[in-house]
Amino acid sequence: MNLYHAPDSELATAATSLPKHEVLGKVLSWVSVLMLFSALGLIATTLEIISLYQSITLYGKGDPKIMSSSISTALVPMVMALILALPGYIAALVAIYVTDYRSKGVFRFWVFSSVVLLISVPVGVLFGALLAVVLFIKRHEFRK
Repeated sequence: MNLYHAPDSELATAATSLPKHEVLGKVLSWVSVLMLFSALGLIATTLEIISLYQSITLYGKGDPKIMSSSISTALVPMVMALILALPGYIAALVAIYVTDYRSKGVFRFWVFSSVVLLISVPVGVLFGALLAVVLFIKRHEFRK
């Protein structure tokens, strides 16, 4: 006789008490933190553009070739951040549609991320708008 074997009724109760794919939802919610890179990229791009305007102020009228190269250099962190944020964005959508895990804190983070993505013109607008619409539709499913 196996002393460590749980009765079938206990196993059935334990299996039904857990929501569908809750562990997967928690893992995907943590992976979705990668969307934070879009905010960091936006901040880095803004700081680069500010330094460009400061150099124009200090040295007078800027040469268009130098300004265009500085602007393209300033946009590189934004593009790289959006590339890093893409797996987090996909993880958030999978967590919303596939799992039953709902957390108010995760919901607030996803709303913040969708706003940052909306600001990240032109690449992030589509992702931010789609995430915002999905969150608006499913907002009543999130609990405390």
